Amino acid sequence: MARYQLDGTAGMSSGVRMTGGRLLFAMGVVVFLSLILFARLYYLQVHSYSTYESRSADNRVQVVPLPPVRGLIFDRNGALLASNLPVHQLEVIPYRTADVKELVNNIAQVIPIEQSEIDDFWQTRKVYSRFSGQALKTRLTDQEVAMLAVERHRLPGSRVRAELQRFYPQNEIGAHVLGRVGRIDSDDEQRLDPARYRGLQYIGKSGIELMLEDYLVGEPGVSQVETNAHGRRIRQLSSVSPKSGKNVYLTLDFGLQKVAYDALEEFSGAAVALEPQTGKVLAMVSKPSFDPNFLSSGLKKAKYQEYLGSKDDPLVNRAIQGLYAPGSTLKIFLALAAYEIKKNPPSVFCPGYFTIPGKKRKYRCWRDEYGHGLMNLEQAIAQSCDVYFYTLAHEMGISEIYYRLSRFGFGSLTEVGIQPEKKGILPSPEWKEWTLGEKWYTGETISVGIGQGYLLVSMMQLANAVSVIANRGDKFKPQIVEQVLDVNTGEVTEFEPELVGRVDVDDNRYYEKVIDAMVEVVHGKRGTARRIGRELSNFRAAGKTGTVQVLSKTQADLKEENIEITKDMLPHGIFVSFAPVDDPQIVVAVIAEHSESGSKQAASVARDMMNYYIAGQQPTTTPENIQVTLN
Repeated sequence: MARYQLDGTAGMSSGVRMTGGRLLFAMGVVVFLSLILFARLYYLQVHSYSTYESRSADNRVQVVPLPPVRGLIFDRNGALLASNLPVHQLEVIPYRTADVKELVNNIAQVIPIEQSEIDDFWQTRKVYSRFSGQALKTRLTDQEVAMLAVERHRLPGSRVRAELQRFYPQNEIGAHVLGRVGRIDSDDEQRLDPARYRGLQYIGKSGIELMLEDYLVGEPGVSQVETNAHGRRIRQLSSVSPKSGKNVYLTLDFGLQKVAYDALEEFSGAAVALEPQTGKVLAMVSKPSFDPNFLSSGLKKAKYQEYLGSKDDPLVNRAIQGLYAPGSTLKIFLALAAYEIKKNPPSVFCPGYFTIPGKKRKYRCWRDEYGHGLMNLEQAIAQSCDVYFYTLAHEMGISEIYYRLSRFGFGSLTEVGIQPEKKGILPSPEWKEWTLGEKWYTGETISVGIGQGYLLVSMMQLANAVSVIANRGDKFKPQIVEQVLDVNTGEVTEFEPELVGRVDVDDNRYYEKVIDAMVEVVHGKRGTARRIGRELSNFRAAGKTGTVQVLSKTQADLKEENIEITKDMLPHGIFVSFAPVDDPQIVVAVIAEHSESGSKQAASVARDMMNYYIAGQQPTTTPENIQVTLN
């Protein structure tokens, strides 16, 4: 009995030891975990206090960028050309919704959305980050804003945002020169300063908006806002105000711009007006045009594709990108060269055609039926005799012609500043060999003599070259910016005219001889632009007409072959002019596509422009009462 009792006691003792060991182990684990916990608490609350305090502040305090107001654009007379309108737009933020398509459908049940707006949204969907807002509908009405606010609870991932949107009150009239703004894309992000564009969605894409982006954009501000656990703003902690962009005053006269645009009527073309004694650009018109307000609120894909697909190329700035043969307007520059080379150029008999000695091919004059008879140089300019300048070009040779024309800026950029600008083509044997791999032929020199063939110029180039003649030699760089006003400080930056060279001749009387011949073009009894000479308001102008063939065959040839002549077969009309003759205030270069001759539509455009600018004849619509549209 005693033995069993002893064994039982031993068993109990062993059990107690095991239980005690487990308790000790458990206590050790608790102590160990407690030490880890206290160590972690020490690390978080003591060692890393400043780090996590900052993170806590980041969760509680939001830094909100404050975008600056984009600078305004005015013409030289203070007419507003580009402004900012307060608008509401509906945006979709993809990462805040599980199904973007369903969200768009739900929104369409709340407010009316055009199918084109939905198509634009989906077509440009991949362009934007899923974390940024993408516009679905711009320029919401007050009623639409209210309706979206009521239904906000069932439209997660959408937001209505108030912003200032770029607006061009002149619509199409100044679109090419002013340009437009557009959404910042991946290409823009590679070249812009991220800090300067914080909170901004738009950037200058073309025209003045692109050229003067650094002046117009301003500097962003920043606001620190305290929020609660749900992200709702409680109060503003601090704020640094943004600096508005600078206001820009252009050299343009918007009234003149509108006169030129309207005078072109249904014709495609371009018109450039310069102040010859300074190089300031008074007008730069390209037609057909586009409405920048369609494109300024974001990438309107459908509208943009419509513009791109148009055979009329409304997005092309014909004033600096359109390249045309100068036609007979080139004759005034060759005439000046003839005076320099020959001093007293001889008369030439025009039977209606010209032949290269030893060749049979006839190069016809525009008056090929009877010819002009015996012509001196002044008469040849006034009546635009082709045979005289065929003869002159053949005697001068292409190398001499190349040198003489290059002095006036042909074949070079004018550097007016608006991009992209094309420099045109001033041909030479070396140019043809390098570009086409072919040799130069004498017949090609004959064509250049009347402004045809490979020779191509822009209206900006042509106007700038005519300014040299109006100035009797002084050559200015075209200038389109008058001054910039910093609205934050009141500081004004003036842009001064830039004299870039001089085309000297042996005797300045040669300039006067060419100008006298140009006066005969407008005011002479047989001048090719004598019709507009009678319609000028108490001042005399110097000018030169031109006709630019678009087909190798003449209209007479087409009629003989019984080919129906359509509008696109008609030649372009071109006209250059300056006035008043003795104290030039304006130089004009105009091209009206498929208008037959420079003495018709192109000269009429120039007449209206000069009458408005010099004599003050007001256009039908002035900048103050222009009808504007918002879409």
